[in-house]
Amino acid sequence: MAQLTATLRGLYRFSAALLLIALAAVGVIITAVLPGPKTGITRPMRVIGPLARRVIKIVNIQIHCPDPDRIRNHEGIIISNHISYADAIALLTLTPLRFLAKAEIRAWPIVGLAAQMIGCVFVERRDQQSREQVRTDLAQMERFPPIVIFPEGSRSIEPGLLPFRYGGFRIAIENQIPLLPCALIYEPESVLKRRRGESMFKTMWRLTCHEGPIRLDIVPLETIVPEPDRDEAAVLAQTTQAQIEAVMTQRQRAGV
Repeated sequence: MAQLTATLRGLYRFSAALLLIALAAVGVIITAVLPGPKTGITRPMRVIGPLARRVIKIVNIQIHCPDPDRIRNHEGIIISNHISYADAIALLTLTPLRFLAKAEIRAWPIVGLAAQMIGCVFVERRDQQSREQVRTDLAQMERFPPIVIFPEGSRSIEPGLLPFRYGGFRIAIENQIPLLPCALIYEPESVLKRRRGESMFKTMWRLTCHEGPIRLDIVPLETIVPEPDRDEAAVLAQTTQAQIEAVMTQRQRAGV
Protein backbone atom coordinates (compact mmCIF):
# COMPACT_ATOMS: atom_id res chain seq x y z
CA MET A 1 0.00 0.00 0.00
CA ALA A 2 2.82 2.40 0.90
CA GLN A 3 4.48 1.74 -2.46
CA LEU A 4 1.22 2.43 -4.32
CA THR A 5 0.77 5.69 -2.41
CA ALA A 6 4.32 6.77 -3.26
CA THR A 7 3.79 5.93 -6.93
CA LEU A 8 0.54 7.90 -7.11
CA ARG A 9 2.21 10.80 -5.34
CA GLY A 10 5.07 10.68 -7.79
CA LEU A 11 2.79 10.58 -10.82
CA TYR A 12 0.82 13.61 -9.64
CA ARG A 13 3.84 15.69 -8.68
CA PHE A 14 5.92 14.75 -11.70
CA SER A 15 3.10 15.49 -14.15
CA ALA A 16 2.13 18.75 -12.44
CA ALA A 17 5.72 19.97 -12.27
CA LEU A 18 6.36 19.19 -15.93
CA LEU A 19 3.16 20.97 -16.93
CA LEU A 20 4.08 24.08 -14.96
CA ILE A 21 7.61 24.14 -16.39
CA ALA A 22 6.16 23.84 -19.90
CA LEU A 23 3.67 26.63 -19.18
CA ALA A 24 6.46 28.85 -17.89
CA ALA A 25 8.55 28.19 -21.00
CA VAL A 26 5.63 28.92 -23.34
CA GLY A 27 4.82 32.07 -21.38
CA VAL A 28 8.40 33.27 -21.70
CA ILE A 29 8.41 32.66 -25.46
CA ILE A 30 5.08 34.44 -26.00
CA THR A 31 5.93 37.49 -23.89
CA ALA A 32 9.37 37.76 -25.48
CA VAL A 33 7.83 38.71 -28.84
CA LEU A 34 5.54 41.37 -27.32
CA PRO A 35 6.61 45.03 -27.15
CA GLY A 36 8.36 45.98 -23.95
CA PRO A 37 11.74 46.70 -22.34
CA LYS A 38 14.57 44.45 -23.48
CA THR A 39 16.93 45.23 -20.59
CA GLY A 40 16.73 44.82 -16.83
CA ILE A 41 13.93 42.60 -15.54
CA THR A 42 12.02 41.98 -18.73
CA ARG A 43 8.47 40.73 -19.13
CA PRO A 44 9.58 37.13 -19.96
CA MET A 45 11.59 37.02 -16.73
CA ARG A 46 8.55 38.05 -14.69
CA VAL A 47 6.58 35.05 -15.99
CA ILE A 48 8.87 32.51 -14.39
CA GLY A 49 8.80 33.41 -10.69
CA PRO A 50 5.18 32.54 -9.81
CA LEU A 51 5.32 29.23 -11.69
CA ALA A 52 8.71 28.35 -10.19
CA ARG A 53 7.27 28.90 -6.72
CA ARG A 54 4.37 26.62 -7.60
CA VAL A 55 6.71 23.87 -8.84
CA ILE A 56 8.76 24.03 -5.64
CA LYS A 57 5.60 23.83 -3.56
CA ILE A 58 4.33 20.81 -5.49
CA VAL A 59 7.52 18.83 -4.85
CA ASN A 60 7.36 19.91 -1.18
CA ILE A 61 10.64 21.83 -1.02
CA GLN A 62 10.52 24.48 1.71
CA ILE A 63 12.92 27.33 1.00
CA HIS A 64 14.57 29.36 3.76
CA CYS A 65 16.75 32.34 2.87
CA PRO A 66 18.02 34.61 5.67
CA ASP A 67 18.54 37.62 3.39
CA PRO A 68 16.78 37.28 0.00
CA ASP A 69 17.22 40.99 -0.77
CA ARG A 70 20.97 40.48 -1.09
CA ILE A 71 20.26 38.12 -3.98
CA ARG A 72 17.48 40.28 -5.45
CA ASN A 73 19.60 43.44 -5.43
CA HIS A 74 22.91 41.94 -6.50
CA GLU A 75 24.46 43.30 -9.69
CA GLY A 76 26.97 40.88 -11.13
CA ILE A 77 27.60 37.15 -10.84
CA ILE A 78 26.16 34.71 -8.30
CA ILE A 79 28.41 31.74 -7.51
CA SER A 80 26.59 28.68 -6.15
CA ASN A 81 27.22 25.04 -5.42
CA HIS A 82 25.21 22.64 -7.60
CA ILE A 83 23.35 19.69 -6.10
CA SER A 84 20.17 19.08 -8.04
CA TYR A 85 18.14 19.80 -11.16
CA ALA A 86 15.91 21.73 -8.74
CA ASP A 87 18.63 24.30 -7.93
CA ALA A 88 17.82 26.71 -10.76
CA ILE A 89 14.07 26.53 -10.17
CA ALA A 90 14.57 27.14 -6.45
CA LEU A 91 16.72 30.21 -7.07
CA LEU A 92 14.14 31.56 -9.52
CA THR A 93 11.53 31.57 -6.76
CA LEU A 94 13.45 34.45 -5.14
CA THR A 95 14.06 36.74 -8.11
CA PRO A 96 14.52 36.80 -11.90
CA LEU A 97 17.93 35.38 -12.80
CA ARG A 98 19.96 34.30 -15.80
CA PHE A 99 22.23 31.26 -15.87
CA LEU A 100 25.43 30.06 -17.45
CA ALA A 101 24.28 26.67 -18.72
CA LYS A 102 25.68 23.76 -20.64
CA ALA A 103 25.09 23.89 -24.38
CA GLU A 104 22.87 20.79 -24.40
CA ILE A 105 20.08 22.70 -22.64
CA ARG A 106 19.71 24.99 -25.65
CA ALA A 107 18.49 21.96 -27.66
CA TRP A 108 15.81 20.97 -25.14
CA PRO A 109 12.30 21.40 -26.60
CA ILE A 110 10.64 24.69 -25.56
CA VAL A 111 12.77 25.02 -22.41
CA GLY A 112 15.94 25.69 -24.39
CA LEU A 113 14.31 28.48 -26.39
CA ALA A 114 12.81 29.99 -23.25
CA ALA A 115 16.23 29.96 -21.57
CA GLN A 116 17.63 31.94 -24.50
CA MET A 117 14.75 34.43 -24.23
CA ILE A 118 15.59 35.31 -20.61
CA GLY A 119 19.26 35.84 -21.42
CA CYS A 120 20.93 32.60 -20.37
CA VAL A 121 24.41 32.03 -21.76
CA PHE A 122 25.37 28.60 -23.10
CA VAL A 123 28.80 27.03 -23.16
CA GLU A 124 30.25 23.90 -24.72
CA ARG A 125 32.77 23.06 -22.03
CA ARG A 126 35.00 20.96 -24.31
CA ASP A 127 35.14 23.66 -27.00
CA GLN A 128 37.78 26.34 -26.41
CA GLN A 129 36.18 28.71 -28.91
CA SER A 130 32.85 28.40 -27.11
CA ARG A 131 34.51 29.14 -23.76
CA GLU A 132 36.23 32.20 -25.19
CA GLN A 133 32.95 33.48 -26.63
CA VAL A 134 31.28 33.04 -23.25
CA ARG A 135 34.03 35.08 -21.60
CA THR A 136 33.36 37.87 -24.08
CA ASP A 137 29.60 37.67 -23.61
CA LEU A 138 29.76 37.73 -19.82
CA ALA A 139 32.20 40.65 -19.82
CA GLN A 140 29.87 42.73 -22.02
CA MET A 141 26.44 41.84 -20.67
CA GLU A 142 24.51 43.93 -18.16
CA ARG A 143 25.13 43.10 -14.52
CA PHE A 144 21.46 43.12 -13.56
CA PRO A 145 19.60 40.83 -13.29
CA PRO A 146 22.51 38.74 -12.01
CA ILE A 147 23.76 35.68 -13.81
CA VAL A 148 24.23 32.44 -11.85
CA ILE A 149 27.32 30.30 -12.39
CA PHE A 150 27.67 26.80 -10.96
CA PRO A 151 31.48 26.55 -10.99
CA GLU A 152 31.52 22.83 -10.23
CA GLY A 153 30.34 22.40 -13.83
CA SER A 154 28.25 19.35 -12.92
CA ARG A 155 26.40 17.74 -10.04
CA SER A 156 28.62 15.55 -7.90
CA ILE A 157 27.58 12.00 -7.05
CA GLU A 158 29.95 11.99 -4.07
CA PRO A 159 29.62 13.88 -0.77
CA GLY A 160 31.02 17.40 -0.79
CA LEU A 161 31.77 19.75 -3.67
CA LEU A 162 33.62 19.20 -6.91
CA PRO A 163 36.60 21.55 -7.44
CA PHE A 164 35.45 24.96 -8.62
CA ARG A 165 36.48 25.83 -12.18
CA TYR A 166 38.29 29.11 -12.61
CA GLY A 167 36.66 30.57 -15.75
CA GLY A 168 33.91 32.60 -14.11
CA PHE A 169 36.32 33.94 -11.51
CA ARG A 170 38.77 35.01 -14.19
CA ILE A 171 36.02 36.93 -16.00
CA ALA A 172 34.99 38.62 -12.74
CA ILE A 173 38.57 39.64 -11.94
CA GLU A 174 39.35 41.00 -15.40
CA ASN A 175 36.16 43.08 -15.44
CA GLN A 176 35.79 43.78 -11.70
CA ILE A 177 32.35 42.16 -11.64
CA PRO A 178 31.00 41.68 -8.09
CA LEU A 179 30.59 38.06 -7.00
CA LEU A 180 27.94 36.89 -4.55
CA PRO A 181 28.67 33.38 -3.25
CA CYS A 182 25.57 31.41 -2.22
CA ALA A 183 25.40 28.10 -0.38
CA LEU A 184 22.56 25.69 -1.17
CA ILE A 185 21.89 23.16 1.60
CA TYR A 186 19.15 20.53 1.23
CA GLU A 187 17.88 18.35 4.07
CA PRO A 188 17.71 15.49 3.37
CA GLU A 189 20.19 15.95 0.54
CA SER A 190 20.12 12.28 -0.47
CA VAL A 191 16.64 12.65 -2.00
CA LEU A 192 17.92 15.06 -4.64
CA LYS A 193 21.54 14.06 -5.15
CA ARG A 194 22.26 12.16 -8.36
CA ARG A 195 23.51 8.61 -7.98
CA ARG A 196 26.03 6.83 -10.15
CA GLY A 197 24.60 5.90 -13.56
CA GLU A 198 21.26 7.51 -12.74
CA SER A 199 19.22 9.36 -15.37
CA MET A 200 17.62 12.77 -14.84
CA PHE A 201 14.20 11.10 -14.94
CA LYS A 202 15.05 8.67 -12.14
CA THR A 203 16.55 11.40 -9.94
CA MET A 204 13.47 13.60 -10.31
CA TRP A 205 11.15 10.62 -9.84
CA ARG A 206 12.75 9.93 -6.44
CA LEU A 207 12.12 13.56 -5.47
CA THR A 208 8.47 13.52 -6.52
CA CYS A 209 7.82 10.23 -4.69
CA HIS A 210 9.39 11.45 -1.44
CA GLU A 211 6.79 11.68 1.32
CA GLY A 212 8.06 14.32 3.74
CA PRO A 213 9.10 17.93 3.23
CA ILE A 214 12.57 18.84 2.01
CA ARG A 215 14.24 21.91 3.49
CA LEU A 216 16.43 24.08 1.28
CA ASP A 217 18.55 26.82 2.82
CA ILE A 218 19.79 29.42 0.33
CA VAL A 219 22.49 31.35 2.19
CA PRO A 220 24.11 34.40 0.55
CA LEU A 221 27.63 35.13 1.80
CA GLU A 222 29.67 38.34 1.69
CA THR A 223 29.93 40.02 -1.71
CA ILE A 224 33.37 39.90 -3.31
CA VAL A 225 34.56 42.72 -5.58
CA PRO A 226 37.67 41.26 -7.28
CA GLU A 227 40.52 43.40 -8.54
CA PRO A 228 43.01 42.51 -11.33
CA ASP A 229 46.07 43.66 -9.37
CA ARG A 230 45.09 41.76 -6.23
CA ASP A 231 43.27 38.54 -7.06
CA GLU A 232 44.16 35.37 -8.93
CA ALA A 233 41.36 33.26 -10.42
CA ALA A 234 42.60 29.95 -9.00
CA VAL A 235 43.03 31.33 -5.49
CA LEU A 236 39.69 33.15 -5.56
CA ALA A 237 37.91 29.99 -6.75
CA GLN A 238 39.45 27.91 -3.98
CA THR A 239 38.70 30.53 -1.33
CA THR A 240 35.08 30.87 -2.43
CA GLN A 241 34.64 27.09 -2.46
CA ALA A 242 36.03 26.88 1.07
CA GLN A 243 33.60 29.57 2.26
CA ILE A 244 30.60 27.77 0.78
CA GLU A 245 31.75 24.41 2.18
CA ALA A 246 32.16 25.97 5.64
CA VAL A 247 28.57 27.23 5.62
CA MET A 248 27.28 23.87 4.40
CA THR A 249 29.18 21.99 7.11
CA GLN A 250 28.05 24.40 9.83
CA ARG A 251 24.39 24.14 8.87
CA GLN A 252 24.47 20.38 8.46
CA ARG A 253 26.09 19.92 11.89
CA ALA A 254 23.56 22.25 13.48
CA GLY A 255 20.70 20.37 11.82
CA VAL A 256 19.28 23.62 10.50
